[in-house]
Amino acid sequence: MILRDDYLNRLIAYEEADLIRVLTGIRRSGKSTILEMYRNYLSQNHPDETILYINFEDLSHINIREKTDLLKLLKDEIGDIISNKRYHILLDEIQLVKGWEEVVNGLYSRKNVKLVITGSNAKLLSSELSTFLAGRYVEIKVLPLSFAEFLKFKGVEDKEDLPKHFQSFLEYGSFPGTVLSQNENLKRDYLEGLYSSILIRDIVSRYQIRDAGALQSIVSFVFEMIGRPIVVNNLVNTIKSAGGSTSYETINKYIDALLEAFVIYPVEMYDVKGRKKLTAGKRYYIADTGLRNIRVSPAAKNIGSLLENAVYLELIRRGYRVYAGNVDNCEIDFIAEKPGEKIYVQVSMSILDENTKERELRPLNLINDNYPKYVLTLDDYDLSENGIVHRNMINFLLRIL
Repeated sequence: MILRDDYLNRLIAYEEADLIRVLTGIRRSGKSTILEMYRNYLSQNHPDETILYINFEDLSHINIREKTDLLKLLKDEIGDIISNKRYHILLDEIQLVKGWEEVVNGLYSRKNVKLVITGSNAKLLSSELSTFLAGRYVEIKVLPLSFAEFLKFKGVEDKEDLPKHFQSFLEYGSFPGTVLSQNENLKRDYLEGLYSSILIRDIVSRYQIRDAGALQSIVSFVFEMIGRPIVVNNLVNTIKSAGGSTSYETINKYIDALLEAFVIYPVEMYDVKGRKKLTAGKRYYIADTGLRNIRVSPAAKNIGSLLENAVYLELIRRGYRVYAGNVDNCEIDFIAEKPGEKIYVQVSMSILDENTKERELRPLNLINDNYPKYVLTLDDYDLSENGIVHRNMINFLLRIL
């Protein structure tokens, strides 16, 4: 088992806090494995404490679908909770159990019980969490592997081959199952199977969508538009002008379903000088570029969009809240904020060409504040100027200064 230290350390850091730890993320991103890692950590470091791990997707627990079933299982496994002992209860894919929130709330009231839960559907989790557990939990967003984790999983030590591995990272993505597949055909088969599972199991069935073909068309369009603003009304008009039939409500429903399955993430637009959010359109980025690449035509793959997507996910991993910026009608790829910190980021394949360099740096030069400004490219030369830091993107992803 290859450790994903960032997530494991975050679980450990919150261990003594009076909070339920909630791991969320797209299917097969590694939530269950991270929970297994944490269970191993607990076994080694807290051998005298009771540890119970339940995976509700496992065949041995597939009949646990009601809160009464879960209560009986807890009773059978650990009996009465004794106040002078500490219990660690790890519940994997908890949203599969109807009424789970009442059980978790009851367990949380026992101060000697430490809880970690995982889930793959934002809507089911968010509604129950906000209703029953408001202020009592911390969410840890689990994404497929970062580029540093990708190299670790592949056992890569030769830094000279980094560009080749980065190309594979962008092309096939970084689900652990994809990275560990031995050849390109197996990688594609894994991604196709995962796509079908998410689309049919998590979206079509859950939301009772009758026209799966229409859903697939919208999914493909959203995937192709990664990193570019999507205005739903414009999309409706485009489909209708091509002879199709849809509505604003239908497209919004499909996009919401993708968001709730953690397939895509929204990025709001922000007016830098006006200091306000813009309401016209959002950008979307995908949880895994490999999942996108199997559904779009080769012409739509667009290396620029893939690079943007990789940087967006890395910013999310580092705990930033991310916006897309606009200043004097010039676009800034990312404005990333967290408490006490703010950075501006432009992403480009290269700025060796003077025209491209001027285009990418112009929005950053228009910003009058003193927050750090970065341009990330695949160039090996340092073209920093006027306080704008130019960095190699691979080094940025690997946190090499």
